[in-house]
Amino acid sequence: MSNVIKLPLKAKSKPDFLNSEKTKAEAKAYIAKGTTKAKTANIPAQKKKIAEKIKEAQKLKSRLGSPGELARCRAIVGGDMMGAALLYRMAYLYRTINPKLERNGKKYLALTRDELAMSAGGLTEHEMNKRALPRVRKYASHIVDIQAMGNGKDKKLWFIVDIEAYAEALNDAGYELVVHANEGIDLFALK
Repeated sequence: MSNVIKLPLKAKSKPDFLNSEKTKAEAKAYIAKGTTKAKTANIPAQKKKIAEKIKEAQKLKSRLGSPGELARCRAIVGGDMMGAALLYRMAYLYRTINPKLERNGKKYLALTRDELAMSAGGLTEHEMNKRALPRVRKYASHIVDIQAMGNGKDKKLWFIVDIEAYAEALNDAGYELVVHANEGIDLFALK
């Protein structure tokens, strides 16, 4: 036989240094080293792409359900569809037609009432003179400056559209329409 001394087997127990509070705290810190807290977490690149795709889909969905420019014009002019068509068309023409006419240091567009009525969705003379034009003058005077100039057949409506005020009014009207729609209230029934 060999000269090896065999000791009796004891039950295995943890060494004393593993039971100390300091060792336990160090072990917890080591385990937590690979994890992060929610506020400082870094999202993996692939998950960021997926999140961006989801956000884009939500934006598209909200744009499809949001009121269009004509509906916002209707809210600006107090709920009148004819006034909305006139305001919408005046803003479109002012943005797209160049060069404009200059008078008194301001840039105008000039159209006869009939031309403007036909351009704004085929309004009749009565609709133009009794409903649409008074509504635009009353509710959108901060956006559109309209002056009648000339005599007889040469009489035209000269107008200036403040594009910045128009855009701001559209944003405000759009917000109102969405809030009323979310609350189940028809904005145009309130007028």
